[in-house]
Formats: sequence, structure tokens, C-alpha cells
Amino acid sequence: MLLELMRECKNFFDISEETGNFVIDNNIISLSNDYIIDQYILITGSVLNNGIYKIKDNLYTLENSKDEGFTGTIYGLAIPKDFIKLSETIEKYIQDNPQSNKIREKIGSYDVSMASNEKGTITWQQVFARDLNPFRRMFKHIDIWGD
Repeated sequence: MLLELMRECKNFFDISEETGNFVIDNNIISLSNDYIIDQYILITGSVLNNGIYKIKDNLYTLENSKDEGFTGTIYGLAIPKDFIKLSETIEKYIQDNPQSNKIREKIGSYDVSMASNEKGTITWQQVFARDLNPFRRMFKHIDIWGD
């Protein structure tokens, strides 16, 4: 959800960038820049590990990564605590949103459900638009996978 919110806001909170050859071995990534424990990084250019990870220790251990060597870019992120909390709130909203107020459409293998009210469908983006607005950028700085 964190990456999805960043894409929605066109804001990745990037504060550093390093491009080059990287190796992830046994959940540890080789990095040139300095990062701190609990800092998030964004990996791009990888086949198996594109996405956001949290640095777990001074060895630069990543949770749930796959062993791989790749050429790409690593962005150091400084994500505000309020944004992380908002991400958790939106995730909970999506999980807790009752099925009774959803419109469901199924055509062949296409299957979609959306929350609704008397005015039509409601997306989480609409529900949390006010909360997301302070974090929005007009233009995205990082192009993630063809956005």
C-alpha cells in the first residue's frame, strides 16, 4: 500500500539516489551510500526485487528479498511518519470496508468491486483525498515501471 500511495501522490520522499550494479545475497544488499536502520529504500531496475524495503540493520538487511544481481537505481527515502500512519489507516479501511455497500461487476475473467453510496462508487482515493493532499506533488520525480 505504501508504494501505491506514493504513486497516487506522485511523491516518493526521495533524498538520495545511487545507480549501478547491486547484489542481494541472503537478504543483504550491497550499497555505496549510507543508510540508517529503519530507513526505507526504493529499488528499481531489478527483476525480482523492485519495490520499497525497510533497512533492518547496519548490514543493510532487507526483509523478503530474493537473491539477485542487477543494474538499477536505489533511492533513499525519508517517508514522514504521518504518511506511513495514513498508509496503515487506508489499508485498514480497505480491509474493513463492508461488502454490503459494494458494486460488483463480473464479465468473463474481469471482476471488480467498488464501494458505493447514493451518488455512485467511492474509491479509497476519494475517501482519503483530504488526507492525501498535503503529500501530493504536481509532477512525479521518479518514473516507476512505466507510470
